[in-house]
Amino acid sequence: MNATDTGDEIALLAMLMPEAIYSVDRNKTVAAQRLADSGLVDIIIVDDAFQHFSLARDIDIVHI
Repeated sequence: MNATDTGDEIALLAMLMPEAIYSVDRNKTVAAQRLADSGLVDIIIVDDAFQHFSLARDIDIVHI
């Protein structure tokens, strides 16, 4: 996918960490569920997820 499809932030992350698995969707819950259902990941990191109350989580990490 290109930056037009994913956004420039995901495109940059994919260049810096090509071994990571990404899921892109306007709905972060849908993107996270897609990753969880894939069986390919043990952990999912979501950027700016605090406003997404429907997104289940085990831990919140805040970096300042």
